Amino acid sequence: MKYSDCIDIIRKTFFAAATFMISSNASHAGAYNFTVVPSRDSDKNINIKKNDTVAFYCSPSDYQGTIDSYYWSLPGTSIGYSTDQSPGLVTYTATGEGQTNDASLDIDHVDENGGNCLNPTVLVAHVRVFKIETETVATVPNDRLRRKVGVGEEVTVEIMPVEPNANWTIEGGGSIAPATGSLSTFTAGDSASSDTIKAEINGTIVEVQINVVEPSSESGTKVGVNPFNIPAGTQGAGLEIDVTVAPTDVSFANVEVWEGACQPTNLTGYFTNPQRTPPGHSAWPAWIPLSNLNQWTDQASFGGWPPSWSQGGYDWSIPFRWRVIGSTSSGKALANHLQQSRIIDSTGKSTTTKFGLSETRSP
Repeated sequence: MKYSDCIDIIRKTFFAAATFMISSNASHAGAYNFTVVPSRDSDKNINIKKNDTVAFYCSPSDYQGTIDSYYWSLPGTSIGYSTDQSPGLVTYTATGEGQTNDASLDIDHVDENGGNCLNPTVLVAHVRVFKIETETVATVPNDRLRRKVGVGEEVTVEIMPVEPNANWTIEGGGSIAPATGSLSTFTAGDSASSDTIKAEINGTIVEVQINVVEPSSESGTKVGVNPFNIPAGTQGAGLEIDVTVAPTDVSFANVEVWEGACQPTNLTGYFTNPQRTPPGHSAWPAWIPLSNLNQWTDQASFGGWPPSWSQGGYDWSIPFRWRVIGSTSSGKALANHLQQSRIIDSTGKSTTTKFGLSETRSP
């Protein structure tokens, strides 16, 4: 058999197997049959996912001379290569995931005249081990490969190796669009859920799990005082707070928040006088979107009460709600915001407290 011998590939199908005959030209009788499971399409692609197995068999028949050796190159598999005539079932591992792995075979043949020749390398199949790669649209937090996301968060999904005919579906909440292509975008829903994103390529299905979480709590950092510029000589105290919505290992940049109305409670001292009944908290006229740091800024203050001052105070238990931007619902509740307003003594010295943070000021 010579290097110049042509290689003809004839595809035969038998149930789930695809049989390829690799033969020399008519001047030689050598023939080598390869059976690969699962079946391949017309361009010799095998579409699988990580941990799937492919069976490789070589059944030489009707040849003259002897076969000295076999060398299977099987990149991306658990073995890498084989010198067996038929490696049999081989598992494709993470080393081959997300790429096309060309399986090939070299046969060292001794012809009927005792001459040794290494036949041309035969490409057996392109084994495409598909996987889905994900990247969050939000750049904060820094880990954009995370599979834990906030409600309303967007994630770009891509099939690798690239396959423009991949079909995307989702089980659980949220949505995915477009439905076909190598790239798509998953948008988390407005409730906590465990979602499965699937890509189907010619019957092969690969999937990833996305865990969607809701806002769970808040914490505050004092960033300023007297936000309403209460003038000197006037009773009152206030502070400005950057409020962070947890958890902070996801993005809530597509979430908006709202404080509702409430009446004062726990009136004491100065404020028990019917002429000094404090007002209630007014509901915000509009929802406020969170920043890319999952934050909103609050201004808590009270003041302007006339002398003669004496010790006394009141509380607001302010309803607080969140929802995904674009929703028309009334949102979901988080813990009420407790704002406490106190006059400390007869000098009018006063303290405002919210999110466990306080500011004290004298007139």
